[in-house]
Amino acid sequence: LERTNLRDLTRLPEPIDLATLDLSFISLRLVLPAVHNLLGDDGRVIALVKPQFEASHEEVPRGGVVRDPVVWERVLRDFARDAAPTGLHAHRVIRSPITGSDGNVEFLADLRLHPPDPAAFARSSVAAVRGS
Repeated sequence: LERTNLRDLTRLPEPIDLATLDLSFISLRLVLPAVHNLLGDDGRVIALVKPQFEASHEEVPRGGVVRDPVVWERVLRDFARDAAPTGLHAHRVIRSPITGSDGNVEFLADLRLHPPDPAAFARSSVAAVRGS
């Protein structure tokens, strides 16, 4: 659904099994409640987590490229924490093999409707930040 404001999308003809999110200029946190409402019982979300849109304004330098691994790790931890109340639970995260045009490092998060092993997400986020 290109050029669609997910916050305004309240229903589809039928529940969906998979949503992939690659958003620009908006935090994922703002759309997760709406996406959750579109999912079927076994629904899953693969979200591209972009630190430049998830970090605080103070953490994003002029030019918008967040290069600090400490910020990446905090962004991932906060993203997982903030997703849970929407009914979506972060199971795993990997570093995207594709960097942004200016060298932005981004991450792919696997969100599901059932809670994960909390330690598994923590381990995968540390590995993603380290690039392993």
